[in-house]
Order: sequence, then structure tokens, then C-alpha cells
Amino acid sequence: MRKLAFPLLFLFLASSALAQVPVRQDSRLLEQRKNILSRIDRESRKDFLPQAEKEKLAKQYNFPVVLNLEHGRTADFQYLDEAGKPVYYTTFNISAAVTTGAASLQPGGELGLELTGRGMVVGIYDQTRPKPNHREFENRVTQVDGSTEIISNHATHVTGTILARGLNRNARGMANEATGWAFNWDGDISKMIQNGYDPDLRPGGHIITNHSYGFLIGWYRDAAGNWAWAGNPAINNREDYRFGFYGPKTKQIDELAFSKPYFTMVWAAGNDR
Repeated sequence: MRKLAFPLLFLFLASSALAQVPVRQDSRLLEQRKNILSRIDRESRKDFLPQAEKEKLAKQYNFPVVLNLEHGRTADFQYLDEAGKPVYYTTFNISAAVTTGAASLQPGGELGLELTGRGMVVGIYDQTRPKPNHREFENRVTQVDGSTEIISNHATHVTGTILARGLNRNARGMANEATGWAFNWDGDISKMIQNGYDPDLRPGGHIITNHSYGFLIGWYRDAAGNWAWAGNPAINNREDYRFGFYGPKTKQIDELAFSKPYFTMVWAAGNDR
């Protein structure tokens, strides 16, 4: 089972010691960070394909734009990798979020920290978009990228895990007074560059992001329950080299983390077999 764990650091970000306040940096380092961000933005935009372009490539190379997986899940084509093979994003399981112990940090928790996420901006990147007017969100969620796609139950669930007010006491979010900026997963690197917090370049940006999705790799079950292969058979038809592979996307995430030192990204980590 794929699992997602939101780190306890998330709620500590709501403390006054880690508030979103300007921290000016050396001008030479700032210039270097700007150059790196500009470069990875250019690189990542090559993989940010309009829907019409995705459909054109799918028709040209005879592969589906959307793969239907078991339990009603889907995997969506994003771009072609260096070998010319389609790369798909799919949602990951979020059931493990309840095991993080975040309740200990919240009001009434055993640590007495009374943290709620008030004043913090969280970036929520996911499949399509969450339901913005859900009663648990209290108008605290904005679809910043303007997506008007079909509402995703997964994106709504993830957003609730993070932000839900707790009108249903069993569904209180980890940062139930924070503000959420929602984005679909297309062009995620570029969107984080533009919207991620930086004391010099984007002082009003979101200070942390959540990504409960990742690449479809290895063996998976399709909608009929049959096993299918997501790897590149020209390289290996039994083992997918992308497990643990440090590829172009990994490098972009690494460089983004370096170039925005006050910005935290939380990615789903699968334990696929």
C-alpha cells in the first residue's frame, strides 16, 4: 500500500518562532538563487504540456492520455521522458495521515502547544482541484491556478486532512486555521517557483506544499483488476529502473529546495513492491 505521512513539522510552522517574516539574504547568494530558479523554470516548462498537445502526442505514439486503475483511480499523462515514453501521475493513498500524531500539537493535545496553523499559507497540489466551498474549509481555500476542472475527491480529501475546521470532530485537519492555496498537478515545479515563499522573491507565498501524488511506475492493476506494466520494456520488462532513480524531476525538486531555503515541500513516498 502506498502511504503518505505529513510531518509533524507542519504544525510547528504555526509557531511564532517560524512565522512568515522577511529574512533578507546576501545579494550575491540571492543572485545565484535567482539564476537557478530561472533555469529550472525553463527546464520544467518543457514538460508542462497543454491538453491539446498531450492528446496530439498520445495519438501520434498510440498511448492513452488517461489510464484507468483499480478502485476507480486514474493515471494522467504528463509528458514524454528522455526515452520518449509517456510519464503518468497518479494519486497516492492518504490513509496513513492519521498516524502522524498531529493531535498532540493541537489545542487540547498532550504537548500543550495549542498549534492551529493560523496565519500560515499552505500550497496543496493535487489531481484537478478540491471542492472550494466545502463547509469544513470555511472559505479558506483558493484555486490559485484558476483550474475549472472536475472536482477531485482525492484533492478534497487531502485538503480536508490538512485544513478541515473540525465541525465533524473526527475530521479535524492538522492545521485547521491555516489558509490553503490549491493547484492542479500540471506544471507543479513552475507553479512552486512562482508561488513558493521566499523572503526576497516571494514574501507573500505559501511556506509549505503538499503533494499526495507521484509517478505511476512498475506493475499496477488496471480497472479490470489485471496486472499491467508501466515500465519501459525496451530497458527491462520486469524491473522498473525508476524506483529510487535520481532523474530530471528529482534534480529540479532538489534545486528548488536549495534555491528557496525557507520553503518546505512534502511529497508522498510510496513503498511499492
